[in-house]
Amino acid sequence: MKRILTKLLLSSSLLLCSCGTAEPAAETVSSVTAEGISVQKQKMYTTAYGTFPLIDSIWENNMHMMAVPSEPGEELMISYLTDDPERAEDVHRQLRELVGEITAECASDEERGRAIAMWVGTNISYDFGFADDGRFEMMTAERVLTLRRGTCTGFANLFSCLCTEAGIDNLFMAGGTASDGYGRAQLEAAPANHAWNAFYADGEWHFADPTWISDLSYEDGKIFGGGKCLDYYADFDFGGMCIEHRIDRIERR
Repeated sequence: MKRILTKLLLSSSLLLCSCGTAEPAAETVSSVTAEGISVQKQKMYTTAYGTFPLIDSIWENNMHMMAVPSEPGEELMISYLTDDPERAEDVHRQLRELVGEITAECASDEERGRAIAMWVGTNISYDFGFADDGRFEMMTAERVLTLRRGTCTGFANLFSCLCTEAGIDNLFMAGGTASDGYGRAQLEAAPANHAWNAFYADGEWHFADPTWISDLSYEDGKIFGGGKCLDYYADFDFGGMCIEHRIDRIERR
């Protein structure tokens, strides 16, 4: 949800850090693994908003969900691209051309995934009109690109579709977040209100939240923001993800 940025800032006692990726706290309590993940579990993790304690149950839930993603069939994948299946090839071509431009100067999949996340986060506006109607549904990549606006599902779906065209294995995730009155300590109870992603590069999963990168908002026919972004959310780690995101549903794209 777009309003999450304000909620997160209010819930943090530290100043906003809008650039770079901070290192997590060093104290290690155990080592765990899952498909594509081999990480040291720590008591504290640092996000863009400060350093916070890990909730073990969130870690365990997210680790389990990462190991059992669903795999949508061809028909469902087409529905993520466009509302008109006859336009699927045209949309594929449009996305291939766009991702080629976005990643032209990238030398690795990690750089490509990060560049795609930054492009989505800095070129798509969060549409409060869509958000306020109470629906939490997929928005096609074609619709988001045409309108240049959407909700978190539109941001995350467009990111996944662009990664797929770039040949990057990726995940679409939905679940609860530290937002809308639920702080990080209340993440277990937070409603399922958000969608975000992961992309696979250099033998591990990297996490991206294009909606949280963005400071662009669309409301009453006008676009607001554009002066700054949170590039931390273009490429953050599993531990940082577990501080602010609880996975309830996950698809491998």
